[in-house]
Amino acid sequence: MDEKILNILIDIQRDLGELKTEVQDVRTELKEEIQGVRSELKEEIQGVRSELKEEIQSVRTELKEDIQGVRIELKEDIQGVRIELKEEIQDVRIELKEEIQGVRSELKEEIQSVHSELKEDILNVYGKLMEEHELTREELKAETQNVYNEVKELRNDLNTMEILATKNAYDIAKLKAVK
Repeated sequence: MDEKILNILIDIQRDLGELKTEVQDVRTELKEEIQGVRSELKEEIQGVRSELKEEIQSVRTELKEDIQGVRIELKEDIQGVRIELKEEIQDVRIELKEEIQGVRSELKEEIQSVHSELKEDILNVYGKLMEEHELTREELKAETQNVYNEVKELRNDLNTMEILATKNAYDIAKLKAVK
């Protein structure tokens, strides 16, 4: 009987070890998945940065070329058109400033949008991880409680068996004394 109990306890201990291993595997998988998501997001942000830098450089180059062209025209037509060209240059500057401001605003909005999406995705992944963690914790808690209850019942059964064995020994002693 003690051997059966010992075997049951060994089985319980082995099962707990397997559960611990499974929980550790789940943790490792979740950590790897989060790391993958982080890497992907970092790469995507880096790609957006590169594209934006190239776009800004392209706009700068185009604007520099336009300004250079305007300067050459002004030098050629300096006689008689000076006031007109100054007004045109002023208009061009205003337009360019507005365009640059528009581009800046658009870029800020896009960056904020990407930031918000990334933040939301991270929060979603975190929420899922927390749900999985809570479910795993609750399952382990319930399983541990079941094992505890079974061990408690086994203790009660052993106590009863000890009492019966003691009573039997007492009865045997009484019978021997009567003979």
